[in-house]
Formats: sequence, C-alpha cells, structure tokens
Amino acid sequence: MASIAEIMNEIEDRVKNANVINYSVWCIGVTSSPSECKKLHNQPPHFKSWDVNSPELAREIKNTYIENGMKEAFGGNGNSPDHVFIF
Repeated sequence: MASIAEIMNEIEDRVKNANVINYSVWCIGVTSSPSECKKLHNQPPHFKSWDVNSPELAREIKNTYIENGMKEAFGGNGNSPDHVFIF
C-alpha cells in the first residue's frame, strides 16, 4: 500500500497529466467503494482512486487538497472510507 506522500505525488501527477492544474476544477473525497462512488458521480472521465491505510489518513489527504482549493465530493455510504478519489 502506498504512503501518504506517494498518494499525494500520484494525485499531483494525475492533475498535471490532465492539463488542468487549477485545483478548483477538481473534486476530492473519501469512500469505502471506489467503483460505487464512480457510478454515483456518473462515471467521470478523470476519476482515479487510491487505497489508503485508514479512514483517518484518507480524510487527511482529502482535507489537504480541500484547503488548497479542490471541491469536496460525496463518497457514498460506507463504514470505513479507506480510499481517496479525485475527478
């Protein structure tokens, strides 16, 4: 499983590779089921998710990017949101 730093580097790479570096056009959230979450958001083309060690770490990553301008996205129902996703 990737570390927080590795996941954040991958998020940065994903944003840069989409040629839309402005964080305000991106959404970020946490979920326990990335596949259901992707369906919930109508299969966004730039959807990507990462498995994180715990819900607390997933929320920490999400909150960092929200503070930097990303919009918060609903991740669906779930008891243990241990994935972070962006689109």
